[in-house]
Amino acid sequence: PRPAEAAAVTDEIKLQPDGGGAPGSVIQARLHWTGTGVVHGVSVRLKWNPTVVEPVSVSPGGLLGDLGGIAFSPAPGAVDAASLGADGAGLRGEGDLATVAFRRLAAGDAGIALDAVQARDGRNHAVEIGALGQSQPAPLSSGLDAVSPNPSRGPAAVSYELARPGMVDLAIYSVEGRRVRSLDSGTRGVGRHLSAWDGRDARGEPAAPGVYFLRLLTADGVFRRTLTRVR
Repeated sequence: PRPAEAAAVTDEIKLQPDGGGAPGSVIQARLHWTGTGVVHGVSVRLKWNPTVVEPVSVSPGGLLGDLGGIAFSPAPGAVDAASLGADGAGLRGEGDLATVAFRRLAAGDAGIALDAVQARDGRNHAVEIGALGQSQPAPLSSGLDAVSPNPSRGPAAVSYELARPGMVDLAIYSVEGRRVRSLDSGTRGVGRHLSAWDGRDARGEPAAPGVYFLRLLTADGVFRRTLTRVR
């Protein structure tokens, strides 16, 4: 192994996914660590857009190997990493703890982000750490993104952006104006939000092929998109 990494001044984990390519390709989401050595174990749960990607594997990163640590996945999109160093030091230095591989199922925003992070010291006490997903600026304006795929036979990914927090109502309507399915509602914060339509109505029945309207109601106005369902 390489010489022991020098300790950092803070404990922080950052998610660094690559862009991926066409359907069938693999997206590598690296969990990059900067640590003081106080943390001995960290549990990470990711979230993603299930209509666009699916988690397929977890592999340990270089830093974890250098520190004599281990990583395993207790559930899809989850990683537990721990230092087993004989010198009693924890996760110190900077490098990759683990990589989660995702298979791309369809075009669109994969939505891979940190969902929850828990860190523990050598006595199994909770430790506060910094947790950063992909660095993205706050939206300059609210809006509803294009549906993907469109036309669609199966699930369709839906995303929208909010420039300020507030109540939202996102729903699918028929061309006659009938509300077919509610996709999202409630108070939401600034940023990008992901949803999906599985092609079913409020009763769980498959929606008939045809043209539908997606409507997003926000504090900044009403936004609409058209979606076509095909057999």
